[in-house]
Amino acid sequence: MRRRTSPSICGRENVCPLSFESWQARRREVRPTVAVPAVRRSRRRVLPRVRSHLRSTRIQGSQGLSLQLPGDSVNQKGPQLDKRKNFYERLILRGSNHARGSFGAGMLEPATPETIQEMSTTYGPKEISQRKCDILMHRIENPDEDAWILRDSAGAVCGFCCISWVDRHEAGPGYLMKLRSTQFLFLDDYIFKAHRRRGLHRASIHDRWAKGVECGKPEGVVLVRGNNVPSRDSFLAAGATYSGRLYAASGRRRAVLVPEVLSAHIRRWDRR
Repeated sequence: MRRRTSPSICGRENVCPLSFESWQARRREVRPTVAVPAVRRSRRRVLPRVRSHLRSTRIQGSQGLSLQLPGDSVNQKGPQLDKRKNFYERLILRGSNHARGSFGAGMLEPATPETIQEMSTTYGPKEISQRKCDILMHRIENPDEDAWILRDSAGAVCGFCCISWVDRHEAGPGYLMKLRSTQFLFLDDYIFKAHRRRGLHRASIHDRWAKGVECGKPEGVVLVRGNNVPSRDSFLAAGATYSGRLYAASGRRRAVLVPEVLSAHIRRWDRR
């Protein structure tokens, strides 16, 4: 039986045990291996966490924009977004948005151990616990934080509010809130039930923003829990704007701050 022959590079026929197809494959030039740049570790870690926190399969915008995260399957009933409300809205109050008018300027009074004891005696542990009193005592001693009480025109104590001037780790969502040199952080505030629906919360927001302007920090940042609708509406009415959504840490998963570009589409789905 005659062996198959294949042309050589010199044009002659050589007896070769390989087939013509194998000879062509071996004759092809081997492309140089291109080094693929390594994916940043932060993206590899953040994407699965964003997917697990959002609990959504598809996010669509008003202009037909569709964003589907890798590995998600299409849900015929639509996305199930944020049913547990385990997230925080990040809002920013800038001077240009709030310079329309003044709301109750001069209502804030620096908190002291005597005024904190007065609130505890007047309203009891149902509205201000001993733990909250200890937190307020720590804040008036901390030079990086400030605490005030709110009084109405009659001189009655109506609530309290706080501010942080430096970066602060938020224990609720488990997130380190970093601030710019022109920003301060709105901390917890509370209006006692007997004095609500009088615009006192909005007044405290404006007065704290005025304190920030005096210290050279015209931008106030705040984290509002997703189910705290009254507080969020007060900040929006005062002129604050959305600046992302923070999903709280759970178990071994770290907190994830979703940019506003994506958070806006998530809120649009929440309204449906």
